[in-house]
Amino acid sequence: MIEIVICVLIGIVTLFLWNFIHEMSHVLMAKIVGDVKTWTIKPYPHMHRGSFRFAGAYWMWKRLPEDKDRGWVYLAPRLPDLLAILAIPATFLLTGLAKFILLIVLAGGIIDLFVGSLGISDKTDLNKISRHFAINPWLPRVVGFVISALAIAAIVVSICPF
Repeated sequence: MIEIVICVLIGIVTLFLWNFIHEMSHVLMAKIVGDVKTWTIKPYPHMHRGSFRFAGAYWMWKRLPEDKDRGWVYLAPRLPDLLAILAIPATFLLTGLAKFILLIVLAGGIIDLFVGSLGISDKTDLNKISRHFAINPWLPRVVGFVISALAIAAIVVSICPF
């Protein structure tokens, strides 16, 4: 029972951790590709311009970068997602609660990649990536879904005794 409570609490902390990582990666990439005047992040649910957001990063450039450079800003959160997925094999070396805690934290990256691959709204990162790189939105969507599925398979292999 205590393990379940710990895992639920770690899951809640992981949500805010991955919100922070996701939004901060936008800001860091914005600073790399352009001259950012001001920035702020809100890694928690809030209202922004009349719409609900689970989290958000907001910045202003002194001058607007090229289209492809802005595309990199919206693609930036995929890097920490992929790093989390690449860390899954480390869980094969662990057992018990330590293994499950690490898997929960890493699963946040998989969830971020999967949700980011949905692209439901025109304002999502996926649709901005597609516009700025002038590519079909199904390309990053399918790649995100396939990588997410492979990561989930790796987690199943990690926790199932074969």
